[in-house]
Amino acid sequence: PFNASALNGEQLFDTIGCTGCHVPTLPSSRGPVNAYTDLLLHDMGPDLADFIRLGESSNAVAEFRTQPLWGISLFAPYLHDGRAATLFDAIDMHAGEALPSRNEFLGLTESERVDLITFLEHL
Repeated sequence: PFNASALNGEQLFDTIGCTGCHVPTLPSSRGPVNAYTDLLLHDMGPDLADFIRLGESSNAVAEFRTQPLWGISLFAPYLHDGRAATLFDAIDMHAGEALPSRNEFLGLTESERVDLITFLEHL
């Protein structure tokens, strides 16, 4: 169960726009799945580019499928290549389409950032 910190972090996660890509629930034939992903490709900026093309016609080398966040705290390191040691680092490395949300996260107070990370650790 979510504690008060995780509940506040969940609200912040939505407020700063993380749910634009990490959609809390997806419909399925068995009911909603709390996946925290849209399963779509998003440009994450040149710093995360790995120069692997997804599909023959793709020119985007910094596009990545939104990672589902269920159980995220159990699987460090983070990001597609494990370059982020912590959840904070993973968020901080978001760029491209996620840059506005990343900047909002960095603009939170220390306590709010802790709450958001606590939320992720509860998934």
